[in-house]
This record gives sequence, C-alpha cells and structure tokens, in this order.
Amino acid sequence: MKKIDVLDFDGTLYEKDSSKEIFKYCLKKNKKIILIIPKIIIYFILNSLDLISVEKLKECFFEFLNCINDIDKYIEDFWKNNKKYIRTNLLKKCKNEVVIISASPKFLLEPICKELSIKYLIATDIDKNTGKFKSLNCKGKEKINRLNKEIKEYKICDFYSDSYSDEPLASKAENAYFIQKDKIENWNYQNKKNLDLKEIIRYSFIGLLTMIITLLTYYLLTFAILNPTNEIQLQLANIVSWSLAVIFSYLCNRKYVFNSINKNIKTEMISFFISRLFTLLIDMLGMYITVSVFNLNDKIMKIIVQIIVVILNYVISKFLVFRRKQ
Repeated sequence: MKKIDVLDFDGTLYEKDSSKEIFKYCLKKNKKIILIIPKIIIYFILNSLDLISVEKLKECFFEFLNCINDIDKYIEDFWKNNKKYIRTNLLKKCKNEVVIISASPKFLLEPICKELSIKYLIATDIDKNTGKFKSLNCKGKEKINRLNKEIKEYKICDFYSDSYSDEPLASKAENAYFIQKDKIENWNYQNKKNLDLKEIIRYSFIGLLTMIITLLTYYLLTFAILNPTNEIQLQLANIVSWSLAVIFSYLCNRKYVFNSINKNIKTEMISFFISRLFTLLIDMLGMYITVSVFNLNDKIMKIIVQIIVVILNYVISKFLVFRRKQ
C-alpha cells in the first residue's frame, strides 16, 4: 500500500486561485477577453441558482482561451511571475509521496508541478485551446473517484486543503489540516465557515421575489382599496402584503436556499413565522416613523425598509431557523 500526502492546489499549495490569476494575466495581454465577462457573470448567477452545471459555468469562464494564440507561452510566463506564491514550506512538511488534487485545469498546473518535481497531479481535464471539459469537474467526491483510478492502493497520511468541500478526502486521511492564509489548523468540519456565496445569491433571488410580492400586494391595496394616509389602513396593507410574502418565502427558503432536512416541519415553520413577525414589527415601526411621523414618501420608504428587512431575515434564517445541527 502506497503512503501519500495529498494537497489541494489553489489556496493551499498556491496562495491564490490559479484559474482567476491566469484569467487576469491573459486579460492584461489581450483586452478582447473583457467581452466575455458579462456572459461569465450571467452563467455564475445561473449556476448559483442550480440552473446550469458547474462544468457549463467553467466552460464559459475558459472561453477566454479562444482569444489566446499560444497558451503554453502564456502559462510559462505566468508561472515565472507567480511561482513565488507557492508555499514551498508546505511541501517540506510532506514525508510521503505528494499527490496534488485540484479542480483547476490540468494543463495550467502541469508545468509548475513538473518544476516542483511532483509526480502525481490529478486535476480537471480541460481542452487548453477551447476551454471545453474532457472530464467532470475534479471537486468533492470526484476527487476520491479520480484518486482511486490513479492509485489503486493507497493510504492518505496527511491531507491539506483550504476548502471544506474536500471533506470526503479529509475523512480518509490519518491527519487532515485546514489552510487559512498562512495558518495550518486541524481539520474540523463542524467549524466550517458559514459564508456560502451561492446560498447568498439564491437567498437574494428569493428575497427579491419576496420583496416584489410584498410591494405589488402593498401597492395594489393602497392604490385600489386602502388609504395609506390612514394609520390603521397603512398597517393593514402592510400585514396583508407580509402574510402572502412570508408563506412564499418559507417554502422557497426551505427547499431552494437552505436545503432544510428538518423533519419537524411544524416547529421549523413556527420559528420561521415568529422570526418574520419580529421583522414585520421592524417593518411597521420603520413605516410608522418615516411615513406617519416624518411624512416621507410611503412608496420610497417601503423600498428602503424592505431592503433592511431582507437582510435581517437572512441572518435570522441562516443562524436560527434553518441552522444545521452538526
């Protein structure tokens, strides 16, 4: 059985994100690449909403390769300038055969791994001329699958990564370490960071829809039925618009944002509604102070108050209502 030490590349052995850095490097050399950026942003949002795969997103990202005539030369020059960001001290800690496993393109990492005398490199196989994928994205459980194909019998002695998405690999290692900038800490999946960009984007999208429902309901009521200059009718419009929006929000947040698996739906729903009652009071207080007391425009203030409420709702939902028990 082969003893190995496994390292992630970006953010671990290499201080930065090699894919982003090569993109910026090529952009400086070829300004035409800037035309791809709007499409990348759109694809990133679509991927965050689970409408397209990560492979499709990364293929879009690597379309910039079509603008480069000699990518090998670019990569050679890139590593001459960026080799200084390699954490050579991390390699010195490794007492066994080093295996690099990364989601970054294999063609990008091969030159530097060869220079560092690293025999085993497992990475995403991407066509360096077109950016098209030749394999699945090498991330999460796929790293285990690829490692099993590369080395039949092995024992992971030490594992290093800056991402808790590598939990499948970490769980197979005798010793697993989390890299946070220049700090090396013991791996503790329970302490994983709560910030999830995709989750925030999903929540923002659902929050936007929720806000639209709230505003449309409120505007329809105040334009057609209720008088916003009347304090009671103003708050009634608030309550009705809130009630419709909160039902929509719970269903969408549970399924699409926080992926709740809590079987006690009744308790979770009550917690959700209580939290929304709290922010409703904030909403009502905000509208009362700004509209009834200071006579500001109720339509404009409704938008401002809603933005504040959406932020509060995310924090409460994330850390209280849909909190995952480890």
